[in-house]
Amino acid sequence: TSQNNGFKDTLDILGNKASDVKEERVESGYGVKPEPFISPEDDFIIPFDSEPEYHWWKNGKSVECILEEVKNKKPILRKGGENQ
Repeated sequence: TSQNNGFKDTLDILGNKASDVKEERVESGYGVKPEPFISPEDDFIIPFDSEPEYHWWKNGKSVECILEEVKNKKPILRKGGENQ
């Protein structure tokens, strides 16, 4: 079961708690909502729990506008020089 602190309980096949494992977060900080992105497979993803401005289905920005915004963003470099 996921918890708000970024840790989840890992269970073995018998359902016993194995350990606390840190989940890898897409977001950069606590309470930050995910942003639209283009996947490695070139799929354009708009997360359902993103900011309301990206909810085109609720009169947010248009899909074309959001896609243009995503394409114009500079990639964030992670440690080791990998793009995010």
